[in-house]
Parts: sequence; C-alpha cells; structure tokens
Amino acid sequence: MPRASLASALGVYGQLVARHPLKILAVGFTLLAALAAGLAAGRADETRSAHLWTPTSTKAFRDWRAHEDAFGEDRPKLVAYLRPVEGGNALTHAVFKQALAVHEFTVDTCEAASADGGNGPVTFDGACDKYAGDEACAVSNFLTLFKYNAATLDQLAPYIPLLVNGLHQVVNASTFAGGLKFGRDEATGRQTVESATALALIYTLRDDSADVAAFSRAWHAGIEAAVDPAVVEIAHVSPAAVGDALAADAAADAPKLVVAVCVLVALLVVALGSPTSCTRSRFILGAAASGVGALSAAAGYGACEAAAVPFNSMATLQLLLLLAAQAESSLALADALAAQPAELPLDERVGRAARAAGVGVVCGQLAAAAAALVGLHSDMPGIASLCAYGGASLACGAVGALAVFLPLLVLDEMRAGAGRLSWLPCLRMPRTDTNAPAGDAPALGVGADADAPYRPTRDGALGWALGAGLARALRAPAVALLVVSAVGTCAGLSAAHAASLGVGLDEAAALPSESHVQRALALERDEFGGRLLVASVVFENASYVAPADRTAVLKGVNEIDELDFLYYRWPLWMHAYEGQYLPTRRATAPGGWTEHVRDFLDAPEFARFGRHVQCDGGSAGACVAPTRTRLEVLYSRGTADAALTHARRDALEAAATSDGGGVRAFAWSAHFLTTAIDEVIVTRTTTHLLAALGVAAGVLLACAPPAVALCAAVSICAAGANLLGVLALLGLPLTFLSYAALAMGACFLVLPSTRVACAYAEAVDATARSGAHHAVDAAPRGTGCGCGRGGARALRVALATAGASVTRAAVISVCALVTLRGARSAAFVPFFQVSVCAVGLGAAHALVFLPALLALLAAAGARSNGSAEAKTSPEDPADESEAAR
Repeated sequence: MPRASLASALGVYGQLVARHPLKILAVGFTLLAALAAGLAAGRADETRSAHLWTPTSTKAFRDWRAHEDAFGEDRPKLVAYLRPVEGGNALTHAVFKQALAVHEFTVDTCEAASADGGNGPVTFDGACDKYAGDEACAVSNFLTLFKYNAATLDQLAPYIPLLVNGLHQVVNASTFAGGLKFGRDEATGRQTVESATALALIYTLRDDSADVAAFSRAWHAGIEAAVDPAVVEIAHVSPAAVGDALAADAAADAPKLVVAVCVLVALLVVALGSPTSCTRSRFILGAAASGVGALSAAAGYGACEAAAVPFNSMATLQLLLLLAAQAESSLALADALAAQPAELPLDERVGRAARAAGVGVVCGQLAAAAAALVGLHSDMPGIASLCAYGGASLACGAVGALAVFLPLLVLDEMRAGAGRLSWLPCLRMPRTDTNAPAGDAPALGVGADADAPYRPTRDGALGWALGAGLARALRAPAVALLVVSAVGTCAGLSAAHAASLGVGLDEAAALPSESHVQRALALERDEFGGRLLVASVVFENASYVAPADRTAVLKGVNEIDELDFLYYRWPLWMHAYEGQYLPTRRATAPGGWTEHVRDFLDAPEFARFGRHVQCDGGSAGACVAPTRTRLEVLYSRGTADAALTHARRDALEAAATSDGGGVRAFAWSAHFLTTAIDEVIVTRTTTHLLAALGVAAGVLLACAPPAVALCAAVSICAAGANLLGVLALLGLPLTFLSYAALAMGACFLVLPSTRVACAYAEAVDATARSGAHHAVDAAPRGTGCGCGRGGARALRVALATAGASVTRAAVISVCALVTLRGARSAAFVPFFQVSVCAVGLGAAHALVFLPALLALLAAAGARSNGSAEAKTSPEDPADESEAAR
C-alpha cells in the first residue's frame, strides 16, 4: 500500500532529521530559497480584466480578440453629464454655456498635457479640437451649433429651440441629451424636441498609456471647478475613473490584510509557545513556522514566475490562505511530537511523530495542491494563473514543513531537553537522545516499543474533549446516523439550489458611496435609462472595389441607424471619403474606388478615420485596400439581464448583415464580455469545485485505505456542496472575484478531512500492529476499516491529535480572516466571505461528519464480519481509563 510505504519512509526520515537537523535544514532552506529566487524574474503581465477573467471559449472573447487584432485596444471615453440644479429644461442658454465651459476646460487640459508637441490625449472624435474660431466642427456635436464660441452662443440664444430641432432632424437629439420630451410639428409632421433633463459630452481618449491616464485623472480632478454649481450639477465618469475608484478601495483595505497576517502569526506563536518550561524559543519557533509558510509561498510563486506563468494581483490575497495552510501543517507536526512518550529517545520520538503526522501533512498538502492545480485547465486565464500559483505554493509547503520546520522543531526539542533558552548552545551539544550508543538505537517498527499502540499523552483539554467526548458520542450508531443524515440532507439541498445563486458584479454596490463615479452612474440611470456604453460593429469580407459590397456595408449602417436602443453613431469613414474627399479627386481605372484611400487617411482633416479602417499594407505599410471597417455606436445598457444584452448584440449583427450578401459582421462591447462571464460563472464554479474535490479524493486513495478514503471524499464533497448553499443563504453573487476566492479556498475543504482520515488510518494500523485487539477486530490487517473497538480507539486517537490541530488551525485562520470583516473593496469582500465559510465548513465536516462516517464504517465492518464479541465484551480498561481522564 503506498500509504504504508510512505509512513515507513517518513518514520525513517524523522530519525534522520533527529540525528542531522542542521544538514536537513540547510538542504530544505536552500531548495526553497532557490525556487523563491524566481521572483526576481517578475514581468509586467496582462492585467486587463477582459483578458484575465473572460472565458476564452466564448464568442464575446473571440470577437474581442479579433477586434483588438484589427484595430488595437479599445479607446476609453470620458463622459461629462450636466443637469440643471433646479430641474427643468437643459436645452437653455445657461446650461449650454456651462457645457461650453466644460469643453474649454477639456481642450485647455489636453493642450497642457501635450505641451511637448505630441498628439494630445484626446482625439476629439465627438467634439472639435478648438473651442474658438469660425470653422465648424467636422463631426456632429450640439456645440457645433455655436461654433464652440461663447460670443456666438450669446448671439444665438433666442434661436436655441430652433437650432436644436434642426440638429435633431440630422442627428438624433439622444446623442447628447437625456430625459427628452418630443412633440410634433403640425405643419410638417416632423418630430420636434420640446425639452431635455440632462446633457452629455463624450470625449475619446487616444489610448491607455500613462500620459493619457494622467490626463484623465487631471480632467476628473478639475472638471467640477469648471462649471457654476449654482446652475448645473455635473457628473463625470470613465473606465479609468471606475478602475481608480476600485483600486483606491483596495488600497484602503490593504492594511487590513497586513493586520490579518500579523494576527495569524501572533496566534500561531501562542499556539506553539505552550506548554514548556522555556517558552522564549518556542515563541521564536512559532514565528519561524510563519516564516516557513512565507518561504514556501515565495518558492511556489518563484517557480511559477520562472516557468513564465502570468501573475495577477488577486494572487496576493491568497498569501493569507497559504500561511494558514502552513500553520495547520506546523501544528500537526508539533502536536504529534508533543504526544510522544518523553522517556523515548529523541530520534525515536521524532520518527514516530513524522510517521503519525507526516502522512497527513504530505497527503493533505498534495491533495490541496492537486485541487488547486485542477484550475490549470480553466479557459479563464486569471483562474488558471491563480491556481498555478496556489498549487505550487501548497506543494512547496509540504517541503517546508518536513525539511525546514521539522528540523527547527528538533532543535527546539534539544534546547528544551537541555533546559536552554536559546537554540545556539544546542548546535554543538553531544547527542543525549538515547542511552544506548548511536549504532544501537532501535529502528522504527522493530521491537515492542515500536509496535505499541499510538496513544496521545499530552493532548490537553482540547484533545481530551475531541477524543473522549466527541468520539465517544459518535460511537453510538444512532448519533452517527443522525449526523450523517442531517449533513447529507443539507448537502443535497445546497447542491439543488446552487443554480439559484445570483450572478454579476454590481458596480454601484462595489464602488464607495462618496465616489464621484457613483453620482455619474446614478445620473446615467435616472436620465439615460442605464449605463451608456460603446459598441463596435466590424464589417468583414468586403471588397470595397466591388460596388455591391460597398452597398451592402452602407445598407448595414443605415439599418443600424434605425435601432431604437442606440443613442449615437460615430461618423463612417466611407461617407466622408465618398462625400467630401472623392469629389475633389478623379478616380482612375487601375485603382477604382479605393485608389485615393491612402491619401484620404493621410489628410490631416480625415486622419481620425485611420483607426476605423484596417487595410492591406503596401511596401511602406500604407493602406492599399481596405479589409475591415469599424462603426462605433453609443447605446444604453438598460438592465443587466443577459438575454437583453444578447438581443442587442444580435440586433446589431443582424442589421449589419441585412443585405444578405457575402459581407459578414460582428458586434463587440466590453459589456458583452461581462455578460459572457456572468453566463458561465455558475457552471464554471460548480464544475471547477467538483473537479477539484474529485481530484483531491483521488489523491486520498494513495494516502488511506479505500474505505477510509471514500469516507473522506464524501466528507469533502459534502463540504463543497454546503459551501455553495451557505453562499446562497448569504446572498453572495457569483462573479469572477468569488470564483477566484472559491478556487483559493477549496484547499480548506480538502486539508482537514485529509489529515483526520490519514490520522485515523495510521491509528488503525498502529492498533493492528500491537495485536491488542485481535480478538475483537475481525478485519484483516491492512484493510484500515477499524472494525470493533479498534476503530473506536483509532477514532479517539485521530480526533485527539489531528482533530486538535485542525481545530486550532481553523480558529487561528478564522480569527485572522475576521480582521477583514470591515473591508469594502470588490476584491476583499468575496475573499473574506468565501474563505471564512470554507475554513469553517472544512473543519466542521472533518471533525463531525467524517468521524460519523468512520464510526458507521467500523460498525458495519464489525457486523459484516460477525464479530459478536465486539458487541458483548466489556469495555477495555485502557479505553475506560482514557475516557475518564
């Protein structure tokens, strides 16, 4: 059996560590430090949410990549909203004057940002590049009515209603106004604009570079001072502003994470610092255990960095969970060593401790690492990256526990045995761990002492309560059956309601209430019917030399104009090329309609169209023949319903291909990516959790007998199902953030049950080796089912040792996580809620549900083997004395 071989090897390894602690410590530390050195290869990886968290198998992701490959990164928009303070009509001279002030401030800020002669942060696709002068803007904007000139605005003030209605006949007034009220001209039958409640000014940024981001922040910081607060209320928003607000919230919560780590370290120090007569070095040992956890995490991260695995900032949060997992391993080893009889030689005690707890530590860490590494197959790059870092760190945690912490624990035992307050004098001490010569030390597994049943001698009150109290209660089949039925019913109900979990990240709820972005989102919702978003319609497979293809594209654009949910359509390059540029040129036969496209895009007044056309380049990379055309439209998101989003995307694509020819088209928007995440998040989360727990159960088969492994697997799966049920009760919606938190927290569903199961299997084997219960244990040696009172004894031992360390580690982890209770950021809140639930449910199932399953397994084994003596024989005196203690 692999578990028996592993236990024997760990016993021998423990003796080796006891005899050569410094050498083992040097090797283990060097190995982890070498892996951690990979952190020096840190790179600037992809951090955009769309790339990290959108499933790559979805149509929205494929459209996004095609759009970005053709036209580069989507350019963010700055939006300023103006609403009269006293309410009423926004289409007045006073409000237009404030809008002109906003435009002047934008142009001034842009010119200041491009003082070095650059292109400037704003492309001014939706507004003129100057606010003074006689030339009208080349694109539609309501300020073009007044030529961006304050004096012209004052002169035309009496004619504002007439001018606005004239503009409305050419460009729908929804392009710049919200809360519109329409009338009808009885003479002409045309629709007229009577009033509006808000105005919108939209500016397109050049890219996402650092100088553009700096301009965006300067614009947001000064825009409110540019208007008269007694006349209008201003709200302003941009993708960068939303990101900055979320980042500011996360930065404000970052000290809470530091505090949580400090609390975890302090509690671990206290847990490892007692009981001993010389506590100073034991406290140092507790701090060292935390240092080993940090070193193991750094080794895992360094290995991933060296392997060129992309890094994302969410991996920073899982450091706390990795430290908590390492704390559980450290406590298990320390408890196992403390439970050994003091009269045994040190190497014998360390060997026994390594055998008793080492299997649980190794298998627990590897099972948790396997559960994490399941995420490598995820089609969400952020999840795959996160799971790679977590799985590698958990695997390194097993090395850190056995090759670094165990030697430190041996040095501390040498120090305590010598009555020293420091480790240093122990480094040159002669061996005092045995009365016999070094060569005569008995090997583990040989002789009566090695085969004696494993009995905890220093479990303390917690171990006694779990071993003599909880285990004794669960020995009653009725109690065990009641526990199994109750937990199983809860797991079934939770699994059935997993599909009812809410989905989607509510930006308004995630942002701080005092943020200016909140005001902008509220104004968008009140005046424009929801968030205003930009979508791109990309026409493909069109030969612009062929008139039929050009007609098909233009017909698609006209059909798009008729969609009722659109607020604005940016100008089409073909209209400007054919209507304004070609009339000044003479087309020749060789090039046909496309002959002058290159010159058109090079002309300063039409250069803005260059980013809307993809061309086949010639020898100099210039435009020879257009291949793709992009049309940008502004639309209202409306509700966050996925069906509505898909309906609008389908409507855009259907309108674009209404000609029915060979021209193809697809529509892309950042909101389509978000909807794609929301659509699959429930399926992705549940399947990932089930796969992770299933793989962990497979690892368990190598660490425990099949029957025990099956019980542990059932316990782990029940914990996973109940976790989803608890999240549904708490009302926590499933988002990519909660999915990431679940992927990180799955290890705490695996670790506790794995360690209790391994401790139980080792206790059963130790009891079988002793031969003390051969009359009542009818099961063959090595099956590990623990039939009869042998199973009861093993259950007490497992709960008194592994159960005690699991309980203390869970308490430490929860206390550390509770410090994040007041966090507000969108990343910290799901991390806190999911992690606390995972830690609590994992420990509860390992301490109650799994022992109940094992008790029923032992009782069923006893009945199936016809062990009547197990039912009628009196209690073993050793059992009764142990329970009375």
